[in-house]
Formats: sequence, structure tokens, C-alpha cells
Amino acid sequence: MTESLHVAFHGLPPSEQARERVRKQLAALERHAPKILSCRVTVQADRHRRRSGNTYEVHAELHVPGRTFSSGRHRPGDERYADLDFAIREAFRRLKRQLDEHSARRREARRASVGARQA
Repeated sequence: MTESLHVAFHGLPPSEQARERVRKQLAALERHAPKILSCRVTVQADRHRRRSGNTYEVHAELHVPGRTFSSGRHRPGDERYADLDFAIREAFRRLKRQLDEHSARRREARRASVGARQA
């Protein structure tokens, strides 16, 4: 799936280390959703934080057949996002949660339709 992975950097120089971290997170996510079509990740440095220093915002968008998932945004002022590794992990954690919830809803819908046919 890595051939359809796109990583963009805004406000900081492109980093092969960050790309590799994204690839690893995506590989872990593929174990939960093997039908991933594409993934777009934007890594942005927020240089307007005077108190907490530079923070990173990582936004990931994942495409699977019939659905698109988005990691959303983090809350401003959270100093944990000064660590790029943490920001990447959190973006993919949010995607995994959404995929898990989607899978659970699909399982429930299938169970309901099987139960309705048997009744």
C-alpha cells in the first residue's frame, strides 16, 4: 500500500525519518484494515506558539473502499505535540479508533440483517 502513500511537509524541511515513522504506523494500521486504497499525511509545524514552543500538527486522511477517514486536528496548547513522533502516533491512533468503530458498526449491521432473515 505504500505506493499510494503521500506525505507532505509544511513549515519544516522534509524528513526521511518522519516519512519512515508514517510508513510504520500505516503498516500497523493495515493489519486492521487490509483494503486501504490510499493515505495522505500532512505534517505541519506550528511556529506561532510562544509559550510552549514549536508544536506539530499531523493530519492523516485514509481512503478505503466506500469510505474516507480523517484523523482530525489536535487541541491547541497541548505541549505533547512538540514531539513529532507523538503527533504522528496520535494521528494514526485516531484513524485506528475510527476504523475499529466502523468495523463494529458493519458487524452489527450484518448480525441484524442475518437475524431479520432468520425470524
